[in-house]
Amino acid sequence: MNDRGCRIEIERLILSGLDLNQAQAERVRALLEGELRSRLGRQGIPDGLDGGVVDKIDAPSLSVPEAAGEQRLAASLALSLVQALQNGKGGSHV
Repeated sequence: MNDRGCRIEIERLILSGLDLNQAQAERVRALLEGELRSRLGRQGIPDGLDGGVVDKIDAPSLSVPEAAGEQRLAASLALSLVQALQNGKGGSHV
């Protein structure tokens, strides 16, 4: 794992099964970028991703109570996405 800082930019976030309006979805996306930066900053960037772009990450389904709020949703998503990256579930590393 590489521990250098990383730049996270999420262009499109698809969250199936959640009833979020556009403003809520944008806040979750921004919070998720921050959570991912924080987690990857602490845990390091998984081998093979340093300097690369990930086109798509297939993360497992997760269960977050609807009343959990945007911050908790973003934190849960970040954990799931980092685990998926560590397990090689990210597509098109460039």
